[in-house]
Amino acid sequence: MFDSISSLDGSEYEKLDLIKPLLDYQDKTYSKDENDEIVKVEYTMDAEKYGTYNSSGELFYDNSGRPLYKEYYVTSGTRYTYYLYNEDDKLVQIFDFGGMAYTGLEDNPNIEIGIDFQTYIFER
Repeated sequence: MFDSISSLDGSEYEKLDLIKPLLDYQDKTYSKDENDEIVKVEYTMDAEKYGTYNSSGELFYDNSGRPLYKEYYVTSGTRYTYYLYNEDDKLVQIFDFGGMAYTGLEDNPNIEIGIDFQTYIFER
């Protein structure tokens, strides 16, 4: 699923690591339920080597063993990712948002005016 993604104009999407549930170089600790199914993965990685974006977090799985929700650290704060599936169990959308709120309204630069939000829609 995350090996290759194309944008609507046909160009290849370069930054797949930003939306992958887990990365090969992360250290992982798995939590399983009474049926030995993975329900949560806590992960970390060497921030000096790989950077602070997604350097630690938790990934939760649904009853079908699919990534459902991720909460992770970036330099600007905590981000949240939701993985949405259709009735055929196909990944159709990813929502990724969070981090530090933007500030800087002209009249009052201390008012927070929003956070970063990204959505990925997969055509099937």
